[in-house]
Amino acid sequence: MNKRVFLLAAVVAMVLFGCKETPYINAPGDNSHNLDTVPLIADPEPTPDPEGVAVPAGAITVNEAVKIAKKLENQQVTDKEYLIKGWIIGFNEDQRAKTDFAKYGNDFAYMSSRKDGEGEKQFYCYRIMGPNGAKLPDYESIVIGDFVVIRCKMTNYNGIYENNGNCWTVASSNAHFNEVFAEALIPADTIKATCAEAQAAALALASGATSKDVYVVEGYVQSTGYSDEISKGQQKWFWLDDKKSGGKVLEAYWCNVPNETAVPVGAKVRLTGYLMNYNGTTAEIKNGDVEILSTSRR
Repeated sequence: MNKRVFLLAAVVAMVLFGCKETPYINAPGDNSHNLDTVPLIADPEPTPDPEGVAVPAGAITVNEAVKIAKKLENQQVTDKEYLIKGWIIGFNEDQRAKTDFAKYGNDFAYMSSRKDGEGEKQFYCYRIMGPNGAKLPDYESIVIGDFVVIRCKMTNYNGIYENNGNCWTVASSNAHFNEVFAEALIPADTIKATCAEAQAAALALASGATSKDVYVVEGYVQSTGYSDEISKGQQKWFWLDDKKSGGKVLEAYWCNVPNETAVPVGAKVRLTGYLMNYNGTTAEIKNGDVEILSTSRR
């Protein structure tokens, strides 16, 4: 063969095969370092929201939630709460077996954007409960095939994308759930109250009950009954009073604190959340949000 013809054929072959694109695949392992640049195979489109469910404005799909949580560092928590919508596709049976459902009224479910569970993205609802943290009365309240909307902060817990702290169900396609929580599903009002007013309102609830309405309470962090223990962005407990040098009036129990740092004694804070009557004797806001208004030396 003529050398020039052979050389031309070789060049054409290099161009043809060298420009061929390498197909992308969902390879096993952690590909998070290049998620924004490599076009991985997309998950199936979410199953449309069912009719008859009042989906709150701003709710995101499980696919969108996982995309946000996947960018978090291990055990890092999102700064804000999200409304996440999806379909219940299964339960963590091991956790169910270890938990006293009758006592705590929470469950351990997996959500997907798809009713059939197709796709890789799943969100783990750890200790999912009813509206405003109400206990689930039975296992029929949440079943496989339900479409639900939950409210929570998110975390990346050792590669599992799940809620941090409370996981409350705010809407559901489950007829039994809607019947049981008919009153609680009425949109909540926001009530501003002093520590003393919040204490009276909480203790007026039945033992173990949670308020339907959201309370916004300002007060001073007390030295009595103070714990600076932090877990997943929440402070174990501290007490508020309307007076700087007061006592144990309203308890903030496992509430979300700024920068995952314990609020100092003497600080004036704003606490937002649902009131709870704990054991008939303690007025508290559980899993509320804390805003520091001013600080003071002890």
